[in-house]
Amino acid sequence: MAATGAGFATIYTYPWDLHDEGIDVAFRTIVETAGIRDVSLALSYHYATYFLPHNPVRPIYFGEHGAVYFQPQAERYSRTTLRPQVSSLVRGPEYLSDIVAGARSAGVRLSPWIPYCFNQLLPKTFPHAARRDALGNLYLSHLCPVNADVREYFRALTADVVAQSSADGLMIESLSFLRFDYGFWNPKVLTPISPRCGLLLGLCFCPDCLAAGQAGGADSEALRAEVAAYLRAELPRIPSPGDLAPASEEWIAEAFGGKLTTFLAARAERTTALFEEIVRVAREHGARHVQTVLPTRASQPVSGLIPERVWPLIDRPMVGLPAEPVEPTIRQLRESLPANSQLLVSLHPAQLKSEGELIEVVRRARAAGAAGFTFYNYGLIRQEHLRWIGAAGRAWR
Repeated sequence: MAATGAGFATIYTYPWDLHDEGIDVAFRTIVETAGIRDVSLALSYHYATYFLPHNPVRPIYFGEHGAVYFQPQAERYSRTTLRPQVSSLVRGPEYLSDIVAGARSAGVRLSPWIPYCFNQLLPKTFPHAARRDALGNLYLSHLCPVNADVREYFRALTADVVAQSSADGLMIESLSFLRFDYGFWNPKVLTPISPRCGLLLGLCFCPDCLAAGQAGGADSEALRAEVAAYLRAELPRIPSPGDLAPASEEWIAEAFGGKLTTFLAARAERTTALFEEIVRVAREHGARHVQTVLPTRASQPVSGLIPERVWPLIDRPMVGLPAEPVEPTIRQLRESLPANSQLLVSLHPAQLKSEGELIEVVRRARAAGAAGFTFYNYGLIRQEHLRWIGAAGRAWR
């Protein structure tokens, strides 16, 4: 099924690149060089170390832990103990308002980009909000989406950023549970951890999750004890080839006498309800579309997102570039999505070899049914890559 109508593209952007280059200069480059008028702007972000090849101020940047890049409206957070930490780069309310004004002047649409549960500051500052595994370990990069305080914070944060940025849409990232090892810093993992142990390490047994599981019919504390015993027995030994088999639906259904299935269903209900609520809050505050990576049935045991309920909420579902041949996967996805959704293919220009290769990828994806593309990331790629994107525009429009 070929795409119909005009295609489009978006690009991820960090606010420090806009300010460091000059807001007007940066937007002019995005529009005139890359040919893009739709920007996903990080307004709350996790820690990373960045190589920024065309940033005139900080070509190497050691980022901050879970900071926000605007001045929050404090009254919005009155119902949660969590508090947003403002980045040291933000000198006042004009930090964001200047970007909004620059975008309007350049004819660029802004969508806040928020990684929700992946945050290295808040779980450490407010440990009651962190994910807690069966062994009692707190994961200090993961907020728990079932935790009542976290949920209230996410509602406040969403309303704040969408309203203050006069957002066209909202780019949602990690509004779910994460893989247990997601965001490990400089990991020292020298021996394999089996997929089944990985899934079990990714479960949260904080008080809110225990209560949610119990309310959903699971004996949460009994399951926690059995999972802890399983991990203490399995983690010390070298996995056999059989141990490295996936945590299949069949294994999950039978594990721990069915208690795991019931617990996963309960947390999926709570996590999916949060996603639905955040979308509602974003739309109430002016966001006209929602963009996020497409959850799948295979990812549900880890993420806790129920695809059948989440897919209709996503106006712009995103997928990575499929393995060759790309066309069958894109066609199948396009045919399975709601008719009004716009399937986006996420591309990393720096991972491609040439302008010609990018143009060909874009052409083939469009012909197979992709409505548009997301490009990662304005500050992380070179000017030459931005010119490639601009040249590829003739293939997506």
